[in-house]
Amino acid sequence: MSPSSIADAPTGPLCETCGYALRGLAGDERRCPECGDVWTRPAPAAKDPLFARLERPAIALALLVVLGPLLLAIVSGMLGRLIAAGLGLLLLLGWGHLVRETYARRPGRTTATLLIRLHVGVVLRVVGVLLLIGSGILLPYLALMVASSGGLPPWTLVVLPPLLGVICLFGGRHLELAVHARCVEITNASGA
Repeated sequence: MSPSSIADAPTGPLCETCGYALRGLAGDERRCPECGDVWTRPAPAAKDPLFARLERPAIALALLVVLGPLLLAIVSGMLGRLIAAGLGLLLLLGWGHLVRETYARRPGRTTATLLIRLHVGVVLRVVGVLLLIGSGILLPYLALMVASSGGLPPWTLVVLPPLLGVICLFGGRHLELAVHARCVEITNASGA
């Protein structure tokens, strides 16, 4: 009786030996009432150690994307801009160290692909949130500018930024979930 002899089906886990639906049984470890095989619920991706290592540099990059321009916008004068650039450089160096450390623990094309996908996913989610917040805050100002310049139709300012924000949020979340699933597969296959 191996834990891998029971598969997860769209309607819930099914026993591969006899096909019995295990959906109604409670607990992380379920025993098939028909044949006695044991099925253990896979660990959530958030608890996966590979995903946790991959996620750290992606979050550092998201902080860089948000804090870098924000610091440059807040500070004034040459000294302020140098301090903001120095903080941005420190964030960038920290991000590079985390990427190098993550890749060194599990070198290979798969890790590089997962890192890239997760970075794109996190940055897309940050951009999506910024688009949604920015479109709500800046909408009256932008509508006034467009109306006075005779450029784009005003409806584009009402529809496009929030729509792009939602697309970025969903796209980023989809990429993150795909990386979660792949990390769990890798961890389960390696027995870690």
